[in-house]
Amino acid sequence: MKTILILSAVLMLCGCASIRIVPENEKQVSKVYDYPNLSKTEIYEKSRQWLAETYTSAQDVIQYQDKDSGKVIGRGSKTMYHNLSNPFLIGIFTCTYAIIIEAKDNKARITFNTYTLCADSIRQPLNNQNMIDEMNTSLTEAAENFNTYIKSKKVDKW
Repeated sequence: MKTILILSAVLMLCGCASIRIVPENEKQVSKVYDYPNLSKTEIYEKSRQWLAETYTSAQDVIQYQDKDSGKVIGRGSKTMYHNLSNPFLIGIFTCTYAIIIEAKDNKARITFNTYTLCADSIRQPLNNQNMIDEMNTSLTEAAENFNTYIKSKKVDKW
């Protein structure tokens, strides 16, 4: 019996030793885009429009906005289907993230970070490499969508 307990403890420690802590800089997507001939105000307004059109409820998404600094901060979420420990059981998880858009004359930076895993009543930083990779891929596409939107949409001044 003592041997079984010791063997179990060793196996658990070996399993924990292989868990990789993912550095914070790998849990984010940040892109800088140039927009010749667009002012900070135009980029700021288009950024708010992009958030309103891209996310279901811009009122719930936008947490902070300051026209003078050209900054908008919001929260988004993504539903993910993953098997964290058992290949035969797939869980449904929601991952939330911060959206930070900073506008200057002729350029903008969009950053997605602070990935948080939400399952039932549990909220914790996302540390599963496969899920982080999926988030990064999805949010890189969102950043490209943002870039396309800012380049193509005209601000109506009527």
